[in-house]
Amino acid sequence: MFKQSEIIEYAKANLDRIIEQMDNKAKGRFLGGMVEIKAAEIMGGEFCDASGYDYYHPVYGRVEVKSTTDIQKGGSLRVQSLNSKRNECDFIHIIDMNSDRHFLVPHDIFFNELELIEDGNVLRWSASYNENDKVRQHNTRILLQFEKNIA
Repeated sequence: MFKQSEIIEYAKANLDRIIEQMDNKAKGRFLGGMVEIKAAEIMGGEFCDASGYDYYHPVYGRVEVKSTTDIQKGGSLRVQSLNSKRNECDFIHIIDMNSDRHFLVPHDIFFNELELIEDGNVLRWSASYNENDKVRQHNTRILLQFEKNIA
């Protein structure tokens, strides 16, 4: 009844209900892990979940995936837990799960040109991509320069 294989089968049969009942933190970790694996596959990389990065890509090297779904008060999106990625990856792959937009930002531009807050641990940008606001214009402009069309 509680063997790993039985729990996996249970999860397959009840996945929607299980995710719906998770608190936000558990849901974020669960979905975030799936996003990392899918991003590696879609990009043609190899998922590895190593210290400081999530997949290795033959062109981009070590790539860290950061995803977000929650629009913050004031109309921004955010990714966090960034400090541990400094000097540990070559690119940061940001995924906006609301609009399915992807940004592949080189490490040095990410950490040296974007305006990170909370001691460099958080990045915020406009959820509308400044189409109808002036939220975090500098960060939004830089991210848009590195947008990738992922088909």
